[in-house]
Amino acid sequence: LELAIFQEDGLFWLRMATMVGAFIPFHLWITKEVVRGTYDIRRGQGWWMAALGVFLGWICFTEWFIPLHSTPELRIRGWAYYTYIVGVITLYVILCVQTLFQARSTSGVKKLELQVLLLGGCAACFAVIGLMVMNAITHQSVYIHLQPIVVLGFYSGTAWAMITSRIFDARHFL
Repeated sequence: LELAIFQEDGLFWLRMATMVGAFIPFHLWITKEVVRGTYDIRRGQGWWMAALGVFLGWICFTEWFIPLHSTPELRIRGWAYYTYIVGVITLYVILCVQTLFQARSTSGVKKLELQVLLLGGCAACFAVIGLMVMNAITHQSVYIHLQPIVVLGFYSGTAWAMITSRIFDARHFL
């Protein structure tokens, strides 16, 4: 298998962005554990999520993701493209379910942080993945251009909540 890194038309940057996106669930998982106060690096927690992130990040640079013969006019997506989408969605669903169950046993500011950071972050990521799917189905670049706006909206909303109030209702963001 030859790594398909160098290709024109921004494909390298698409591969880089999706590779970085493969590690966001692991980042959010670590955030969740740190907020709860249960993360201990010595126990090797979350190795399976990190391993899946490495795998999903690696397949982004293979020809299985987007073949070399794919062109802007004739966009071809390989099986790894859809495996990436399903894999990342699965990691977010696992993260959301864990967060919902663990938030029940958490109270106060920690609970609010879990709700805003984790559930809000997962919602933003689900929106970006949905836009990826729409781009793959319709081949319209407008969906790619909306992705940064979704991310910016999430961070702006989170920053606004932190700046304007000390204790806030996280349901407004969800």
